[in-house]
Amino acid sequence: MGSIIAGCFSFSPDGRMVAFASGSRVTVWWLPTLEVLHDINTPNGTTAVYAQAAIFSPDSQVLAVGNTEKASVSDDRGLIEMLSNNIDYFKFKPVNIPKITILIDNGYHPRKLEEELKTVYPQIMNKIRFKLSPKPSPQQKQQSGKTGFVPVQTRWVIERTNSWMERCKSLVKNFERTLAHATTKVNLCFVRLMLQRLATG
Repeated sequence: MGSIIAGCFSFSPDGRMVAFASGSRVTVWWLPTLEVLHDINTPNGTTAVYAQAAIFSPDSQVLAVGNTEKASVSDDRGLIEMLSNNIDYFKFKPVNIPKITILIDNGYHPRKLEEELKTVYPQIMNKIRFKLSPKPSPQQKQQSGKTGFVPVQTRWVIERTNSWMERCKSLVKNFERTLAHATTKVNLCFVRLMLQRLATG
């Protein structure tokens, strides 16, 4: 695999993949053969996302990547910029390989995303698809006998991660003066969590 400088990394629950996220780059390796499955890099100096954390879903099918971006950039615009800056990856992706599913929440607008991305690469929707994260309606909650907050499995990966961080008292509020210090505290939080899991696993 060579040398990799990773800001953070995550193993898939099935043990077959590992994702490295650092700065503007996210790389996913297939461990049985040590091959790169995905390698997405956002050029410096753009308003696109900058990866700082990554975690797989329980079924190993979805990789959630945490990032920072300008506050003035909407969710739609940030995603469009990230995909546009990596459009060559999608151009060279064979059509006989299953589409890449990009899981989004209700803050995104799939139709707008598709229209703008098609102006960059008309065939892109043959390579990717957007899937809205399901949110139970009041009727569905009533039918299942549940009330109030009901976790959504695909979105719970992020919510659970935030909950883990809040168990570290210094991360409950932003006490750090620099982003580098805050990032280090987050990394230490997850190093501690991983060591606990390894020790008890």
